[in-house]
Amino acid sequence: MSNKEATMSFAERIAAAYNKPMIFSANEAILRPSRISTGLYAIDRQIGGGFPFGRMSLVAGPYSSGKSLLGFFLAKNVAKHDAVTKIRQDFLQGSFSPCRTLWFDVENVFERGWAERNGLDPNLVDICWPSTSEEAINIGVEAINRGEYGLIVLDSLAAMIAGIQQERAAEDTLMGRDAQKINELFRRWNSALATVTASKKEGPAVLCINQERDNFSMFSTGPNLPGGRAQKFVVSLFILMRKLKMDKTKGLKVGALHGVTDKNKTYAPLQEFKAAFRFQDDDNSAFGETTCAKDMVSDLKAANLLVKSKNKYTVANRTFKSQKDLVTALETELDWKSLVWDFLIAQHCNYLPTGCEGSRFSDFYVAATPALPESQAPLEVPESIDDPAQPRPPEEAQVKIQPPPSI
Repeated sequence: MSNKEATMSFAERIAAAYNKPMIFSANEAILRPSRISTGLYAIDRQIGGGFPFGRMSLVAGPYSSGKSLLGFFLAKNVAKHDAVTKIRQDFLQGSFSPCRTLWFDVENVFERGWAERNGLDPNLVDICWPSTSEEAINIGVEAINRGEYGLIVLDSLAAMIAGIQQERAAEDTLMGRDAQKINELFRRWNSALATVTASKKEGPAVLCINQERDNFSMFSTGPNLPGGRAQKFVVSLFILMRKLKMDKTKGLKVGALHGVTDKNKTYAPLQEFKAAFRFQDDDNSAFGETTCAKDMVSDLKAANLLVKSKNKYTVANRTFKSQKDLVTALETELDWKSLVWDFLIAQHCNYLPTGCEGSRFSDFYVAATPALPESQAPLEVPESIDDPAQPRPPEEAQVKIQPPPSI
């Protein structure tokens, strides 16, 4: 071993051997990815703040459970992130170029009018119709490596067919070949994402959609998904959807996306959610609107941030005549809704969007510190919620509000 090699760290020697960095400090690597909001608060709060960039996610369920609809929501909201930095537009300083979506329409069911109805900008979505599993795998790897997309959606795994299956007669079906190709897809796509992460960049969020089939085996437990079991081991997030439930009192106007996080390597697993979604316009609401405001009000109450006094409701630095007025503000004032949304997600999931400063929530932290009894001298509001040198209210007077997570 030369003198130069003797002074090199293990990471440096490995980088020299492979001509590229291979080992990183956990503080340097992108181990806390940015997330794409679903636009549905009830789902975001249960999965950790949204779908993560640079990771593979799997959504499965029976027909008419909202799987593709969830893909539409992600494609709509990923366009709010910068294509290079993955930072949300409202937190970005400088020029902005929206993230694009690559949609593998394996089932050949993508309908532009319905997609636009759900908020997609067709100018920011590219459609791919692969003839075989091999084509989908190779195109996906190239798309991940080139970094031109912020979101890749494959709809669906169950419709994929191996090239050799397509070339042979129907009688010559090869057992398990399609499942092998699906497993290969997950391994190769995930490997490509890991390579991008190693370059200290955030790769696209990858959403694979699969169908849940009836399980007739008395020995098998859990969902029966085409493509084998390996797919559930590779992904960071696995959501199992349930059939859409319609509100019987409102006909077919309002439904609920209902599911559970069967697996989550980025947040607590086994979280159930139900998010209301409007399927028709009426006099009071428009298509696509959700009732997330009521869920947010419940979380504000749980955090002791909704104060009622003399028939008035106060949240941070704002006062409302009734709780109905508060709900209306959360539904109509988009900037304020975004502020409350981000704060509650930060509290519930310990996730703060990249570029978002904790000082943005200063009014909430001030509101969370109750007034001291008259017998005690008033204390100044600390400049930093984490500064031990600053005076703090006594323990019995403190409301347990968590500081914003560090990025």
